[in-house]
Amino acid sequence: MPTVIEQSSPALFGGNPDARPRVSSPLEDSGSLDAYQSLDLTPVIGREYHGLQVAEILQSAKRDQLIQDLAVTISSRGVVFLRDQDVTPQQMREFMEDLTRLAGCPESSGLHVHPLTEEGSELGDQISVISSEKQKKGGGLTHQLSDVSRFASAGWHTDISFERVPSDYAMLKIHTLPETGGDTLWASGYEIYDRLSPEMASFLERLTATHDATFFHEEARRLGNPLRKGIRGSPLNHGDELTSIHPVIRTNPVTGWKSVYVNKGFTKRINGVTKDESDVLLHYLFNLLTQNHDAQIRFKWRKNDMAIWDNRSTWHCATYDYAEARSGDRPLLNIMSSGHQLSDTVIFHPKAPPPPTPQIEDIRSHKHDADLRKSLLEALNKIPDELSAVLPDLVLWDEQGLKLFEDVTQCSSYYLTREEIELLTKHRSQIAAHIKPRSMIVELGSGNLRKTKILLDALEELARPVDYYALDVSHPELQRTLGPLVRQYKHVRCSGLLGTYSDALEWLQSPPNKNRQKTILHLGSTLGNLDRKDAAKFLFDFGHIPNSSILLGLDGCKDEQRAKQAYNDPEGRNHKFIMNGLVSANKILGGDIFDLKNWVVDRDWDDQEGVHYQYYCPSGVTSLNGVRTETYNRLYAARSHKYDDEDLEHLCKDASLIRSDSWKSDNMYHLLYLTIDWVKVY
Repeated sequence: MPTVIEQSSPALFGGNPDARPRVSSPLEDSGSLDAYQSLDLTPVIGREYHGLQVAEILQSAKRDQLIQDLAVTISSRGVVFLRDQDVTPQQMREFMEDLTRLAGCPESSGLHVHPLTEEGSELGDQISVISSEKQKKGGGLTHQLSDVSRFASAGWHTDISFERVPSDYAMLKIHTLPETGGDTLWASGYEIYDRLSPEMASFLERLTATHDATFFHEEARRLGNPLRKGIRGSPLNHGDELTSIHPVIRTNPVTGWKSVYVNKGFTKRINGVTKDESDVLLHYLFNLLTQNHDAQIRFKWRKNDMAIWDNRSTWHCATYDYAEARSGDRPLLNIMSSGHQLSDTVIFHPKAPPPPTPQIEDIRSHKHDADLRKSLLEALNKIPDELSAVLPDLVLWDEQGLKLFEDVTQCSSYYLTREEIELLTKHRSQIAAHIKPRSMIVELGSGNLRKTKILLDALEELARPVDYYALDVSHPELQRTLGPLVRQYKHVRCSGLLGTYSDALEWLQSPPNKNRQKTILHLGSTLGNLDRKDAAKFLFDFGHIPNSSILLGLDGCKDEQRAKQAYNDPEGRNHKFIMNGLVSANKILGGDIFDLKNWVVDRDWDDQEGVHYQYYCPSGVTSLNGVRTETYNRLYAARSHKYDDEDLEHLCKDASLIRSDSWKSDNMYHLLYLTIDWVKVY
């Protein structure tokens, strides 16, 4: 059974409004096709129908239900085959327009126009003809592959993935074919995803990949056809930039199932990792596809046979083992027929992948790395003179740490994220009302933006023009998380800031930022990692920047058992996150200062102060940077101060801030909108 995501997942219903599916949940099969004889050709992919004619369905009184159920079947089985179809190109186009509409296509999308399609065809812009004679000369993807490989498996691809809005479905009908050969293969993206280990799947779900078809520029010059630069199906597909960024793992909105979405034809590299790492990952994913024949179906064509497949969750590959001609009509503009000589291919586009790379400003101090290394060494030098030392918390928040902490927030025992999301959702309009038009929103430590998006959506609904800046210390994470938001909003402009809290403090006070109205977001109870005195100073520093307010999230639950469970989940995700701090420290110090097998994570709860501690301690006598370290020596990694109502009063007083508004959950999680206490300051 393919992996299913929750129906509320943004992976299913997020994206650009111009390309957002109209379905609110995965579609269900009503059973209207049960009257037709069918056969599943393999356990995981492919179904063949006998006696089902596209032309007859178009005349049926149950037309819409039959077509929608066929869409569900295509999306769940990957590809459906219909034998001996008596249908015109115009009927094929009409059928595919209905199929995509009933499957929940966005309002703005239409049938795709391939960038290499010739203009002025007597069949219209959305009908293209491809022949085996063109393929002999080297056309489209096959021309590109001929220069780089003699492996037939190099032809595996997904149609149109270089577009910002790739195709949903494709239809192919063959009407002239050789006596033997010319088979087409399809493979299931669902099945390949399910063969990933859970850890690998989790890792890949956080990545995007670049898809590129710039070789079509040379192809257009070679064929003497101008590249089609107008709208190609979706308003987001236009111009001559044939590159796009998509998730490595995408979710099919019709089924709610996950699949791998990279292909040999167009995927050039995985983003957020080095080129070498990208090559290894792509090689592994391509091997999963090509070397698992039990995830594939090979179809032998007969005259007038038709295939309809879901491009979001399958790959396909032509077989060039024939010399005779093969031809057909292709109603809809994708000139990429998998090399199937003259064929009919209808391509449609639904859900937009992440838009282009967001604008990210590097505000880091030149001495950032040196300062962090110095702070780390100072902490280590306190051992063994002191029983404990505090590591700088930035060691936890490298690129890997950010990803690991995102996993922590998904744990059922980690209540803080859940409580904060519920408060933001319930009071989103009230919170948004505090944020003035044309102001700045700067989020300190933006994370995955899951919570922030609730507020940004509310601001968009109010048509409130604001500039949102996400601050983080990882450029790849900013690209990954901000990418989907770049074109999503009309009124909210989203950008990134690469740097630390100290960098942000300086940036906010520089012209022209100093004079703008601004709201500082500090969510996730991150402030709890500072001792109470430092927390008050932190709020004072940011809260007293001219024209500033702060939206602060703080946990006030002092239930010992609940706190311990939150930071020691049974899956061990929090443990991995904390241990990665030592890996990060080794990188900063330039050597294996910490031998990870000699260190463990321990935890403690201070009932009097309401603080949960996590710290590293040696599992035995060991050496740390040349200094003998005993089992009683501790390095504090993280702490979480809990703030009840009384604590909050003291915190605000010490920071010279007042609560302009506040919201609290039943479990004592707080959201506070803080402003300067002018009476106290002046």
